[in-house]
Amino acid sequence: WEGVGNNFGWRAHRHLRLEGNGVDNAANVGLNIDGSNNGHWQNISIKGTGAQAIYCTGSNWQRFTDIVVGRPVNTSYPYIQVHRVANNYLWENVGLRSEDATTDPVACVKYTNETGYVATGHQWTGTWLENLHIAEGSAVFDVTARSCLFGFPWVFDCEAVATTSTDTTIFLIRDLLGDEGGTNPWAGGNHIVGQITGQIQDTGKSAEFHENRIAFGVKINESGTRVSGLRGFQGNNVYLAAGVEDCWIELGGAEYDQDDAVAGVVDSSGNSTNTIIDPLGVGIQWGSAAKQGFYGTTPVAQQTGVAVSAAGVHAALVNLGLITA
Repeated sequence: WEGVGNNFGWRAHRHLRLEGNGVDNAANVGLNIDGSNNGHWQNISIKGTGAQAIYCTGSNWQRFTDIVVGRPVNTSYPYIQVHRVANNYLWENVGLRSEDATTDPVACVKYTNETGYVATGHQWTGTWLENLHIAEGSAVFDVTARSCLFGFPWVFDCEAVATTSTDTTIFLIRDLLGDEGGTNPWAGGNHIVGQITGQIQDTGKSAEFHENRIAFGVKINESGTRVSGLRGFQGNNVYLAAGVEDCWIELGGAEYDQDDAVAGVVDSSGNSTNTIIDPLGVGIQWGSAAKQGFYGTTPVAQQTGVAVSAAGVHAALVNLGLITA
C-alpha cells in the first residue's frame, strides 16, 4: 500500500489472511505500508513471509487491531519494523507467535531511525508473545523512538536460547540522542506500563530450556524513560544503563513466589536524578531533582554532632529550616 489514504478519512482493510510462500526473499513482505496515511488494519493474520510481516515507513495515523504475525523465514528481519517517519500508531491486541523452535530474529519488533527522523506517538495495548525463542543478547522490542506508550506484553511459553548474556530482554529502549549523533533534541519520553516481567528461567521444563533465561524485563539506555507496574516473577525487572538520567521507575505489588534476594531494579546509571520505587528491592530512591527541604526549600544535609542541649537542638532545627531563630 503506497500513497493511499489522506488526512481526513480512514481506509479500512479487514479480515485478511496473508500467507507467504515460505521462501527466503527480501521482497516478500506481508504488509508494506509506505506513504499511506489513516489506515485501519483489522483481523489479519500473516505468516510465511520471506522478510517482515509488517513494515511501515513514511506513513502516519495507522491503527492495527487483532493482528497475529508469524516469524519471517529470514530471521535477519523482524516480525514488525517501523522505520523513520511513522507517527501516531495504535496497536491493539497484536500477537507474535512462532510455530517451531527456530531462534527468533535479534529484534522481533524493531523501531529504526534515520538522522533527524524517528517514529513518535505509538501506543501498544493487549500485546501477547507466544513460543518465542529469543536470541541470546537480543530484545523482543528494540526501540529507537520517542514519546511512545507500551503496555507490557503477556508472555506465554517464551524462552531465551542461551544462558550467558545479560543483554537478553523483552524491551530495549535505545539511546535515541546518541544514535542520532546528537542531532535530535526531542529524545526520550517513552513509557512502559503493566506487569513488568522479571528474569524468566524455568528449570521445570525440558533440558533444552533448562535455566535458559531472559536476563531483564526492560533495559533502558535512554534518559527520560518511565516504567510503572507490578513487579513480575524473580526480579531483574528493569536495568538502567550507565549515564541514564531523569527516569522514573516504579514497581508496586508483586507476582509471587518472589526471590527477594534479587532486586527488581538494577541501577548502573551512576546518576542521582533517577527516581526508583522498588519496595522488594532497593526501596525508595528519590531523584535529586525531586528532593526538597522543609517548606519547599533546597535540601539541607543531615545535622551531625548536635549537642545534647536545648541550644544544640534549637540550632539544628533552625539549620533544617523547621523553625526560625
